[in-house]
Amino acid sequence: MRVTAALLPVAVVLTACRVDPAPEALELRGETMGTTYAVAVTRTSSQLTRETVEDAAVGILARVDSLMSTWREDSELTRFNRSRGSEWFAVSQETALVVEEALRVSELSSGAFDPTVLPLVELWGFAGAPVESLPPARGALSHARGRVDARQLRVRATPPALRKERANLEVDLSSIAKGYAVDRIAEALTAIGATDFLVEIGGELRAAGRNRRGEAWRVAVEQPTLERGRVQTLVALRDEAIATSGSYRNYAARGGERFAHILDPATGAPPASGVVSTSVVSPTAMRADALATALFAMGPERGVELAEREGVGVLFLVIDEDGLRELSNAAFDARRIPAAPPGRE
Repeated sequence: MRVTAALLPVAVVLTACRVDPAPEALELRGETMGTTYAVAVTRTSSQLTRETVEDAAVGILARVDSLMSTWREDSELTRFNRSRGSEWFAVSQETALVVEEALRVSELSSGAFDPTVLPLVELWGFAGAPVESLPPARGALSHARGRVDARQLRVRATPPALRKERANLEVDLSSIAKGYAVDRIAEALTAIGATDFLVEIGGELRAAGRNRRGEAWRVAVEQPTLERGRVQTLVALRDEAIATSGSYRNYAARGGERFAHILDPATGAPPASGVVSTSVVSPTAMRADALATALFAMGPERGVELAEREGVGVLFLVIDEDGLRELSNAAFDARRIPAAPPGRE
């Protein structure tokens, strides 16, 4: 999920820390994978230093980027995409694990989430290169759609490898890799003794333990506007993750018309459901990341059904003729907390 419509960008991480004051917290902020990251750790052990926290996070970020970026010519995923053979292509255990989860979510969502969507991403101009026309010509759209089919991608764990059933298949893990990196950092922090922390990359967030007050961490879901920091709702997280897919900041524009970056593999175009934001609460950031994209593409009716089957919380923000409205399930509503009155922190 390439989301600049972030659930918890760096600025909101700081807001969350003001809501949950933690003067003993260690904070890291920076850029990675074309977006931003933030780590906040409540200092619960004298063994935790800025250096140990940074070592736990930065190496993982660099590793995941080197393996799964579609923007890097030297990444493992780019090399696989360029291959045209049908033999097994050796990859890292990390890439194999993420592809396995991507294929699992693709099956759960009946293809609404598809890790082979890269040809469509490129056609709509979301891969960095300029495009000739928006929306794409019908013939070009049909051709790109014909190259998208997760059922033509194979993965094995031992030895880790990927294989194409169709030579021109190309994989894009942008909608799941950041969530995976969040989980890996959370595991690394736990391994060095951290028990209470927040990890966020480009809108995918995982919380562990409690804030300094001994309460669940408070996380803001933003309103779907260009202005950052406007809160739609607050949720309480403890030992779980949340991810948001949104169309209101990451889009292509041509002739006064906007085209969302999240594409429905079934049509090859942005969904026409009116959904502008989908937030998912799940035990892991990787699953939340992928499901947020899948449910966005599916729309509220089918999306809530899938969320219920998978036991995750979901919030849809939809804009229609009646304005902005929310659609959520009980699992998400159970985590909501009242917003603080204006002027209070």
